[in-house]
Amino acid sequence: MDQNLGGEKEPETVDLEKDENANSRDAEPAFIGLRAEKVISWIIELVEVFIEQIWYYRGVYPSESFKKVRSFQLEVYTNIHPGVKEYLSNVSNKLLEMLKKGKLSRIFVAIYNPGDGNTEPIDVAGIREESYAISFTDSIIFDYLRQNCPVQFDSSFNEQRLYASIQSFLYSVISELTRLQKFTDFIPDFRLFVSADKESFGEFVANPDWILESTDQDEETQPGNGLGDSRVRVFKEVNLGYLSIKGYAASGHVSGEK
Repeated sequence: MDQNLGGEKEPETVDLEKDENANSRDAEPAFIGLRAEKVISWIIELVEVFIEQIWYYRGVYPSESFKKVRSFQLEVYTNIHPGVKEYLSNVSNKLLEMLKKGKLSRIFVAIYNPGDGNTEPIDVAGIREESYAISFTDSIIFDYLRQNCPVQFDSSFNEQRLYASIQSFLYSVISELTRLQKFTDFIPDFRLFVSADKESFGEFVANPDWILESTDQDEETQPGNGLGDSRVRVFKEVNLGYLSIKGYAASGHVSGEK
């Protein structure tokens, strides 16, 4: 089940640097005993950075609307436009609620050629040029969270190992994006999709904030509507047992999506 989080380019205002986690991106980590709350906070940070790097490197927003910061000890870009910051903050809050309940499977960022601009992106996005996804399927931690059980990790799943693995994943994301040629004949638009567990369908149908699209395909052959039937490849995979992260990239044109 995919929920379309929309692709409006100028929503309205809340500070993305909303807690000490955002400001701590510039700081050297102090590793302590790992808790589920820390895992969730780092997943949210990873997703935010993942989305913003796609925005920056694929030219969704002007480069001058970004500033350099550090995340997981890597140099990354964050957008400073108040409306964009609010949009990402709202998305993060929705994802956070899903993560706490163990209901998040995959996040997709689809990049579109909007065409002549005469159609509303929320209805017809245009021609999809590329898609990117993070998958958390097969993560044991989400099984615990779904069942509302206490989460206790063994010694092999620790902060230092998790931090290094997310850092490695993020490095691969940046490497993937920096090798691509920029679009020159149009300014790309985007849409975000989220795939959640089947049990959440009724809950999200009742919520007017979500626009739903059904996708219950097998991940390895059809990683979701956000990637469609274009050429899909895994560019990075991290498997820590409790947490599994896969990065997907897809290219190819799909037009007239509803």
